[in-house]
Amino acid sequence: MSRFSAHWLTFLGAIVALREHAHLGVDSLVRMLPAYGKRICFIINYCLMLFADWLLLSGSWRQTIINIDDRAPATGLSLGIFYAVGVVFGVSAAVILLYDLFRVLTGQASEADMVAIKESEEH
Repeated sequence: MSRFSAHWLTFLGAIVALREHAHLGVDSLVRMLPAYGKRICFIINYCLMLFADWLLLSGSWRQTIINIDDRAPATGLSLGIFYAVGVVFGVSAAVILLYDLFRVLTGQASEADMVAIKESEEH
């Protein structure tokens, strides 16, 4: 159970971190760009993240289907549960990324929103 729990907790935490822009990143170049440069970088960045998310989502879906009938030796739980968290993460991340991208494309996001990194609390 600890393996399943740790796996699920990690992915669910990653969803929260994605929503709060709390992942690590380097923004020194982007911060120096004018607003249109930040917008272009944001759009390219989010398109690449959506592609990576699609790869993770489709792979997790396939693994869930492949392993749905296999059982974990100690618990007897379906191994599909182990891989299903990738599907949950993939769908959640896609919604978050598409929402943020929509806000930038429609001009609803501020210039600060286009630097999708949260400042460290150490500053």
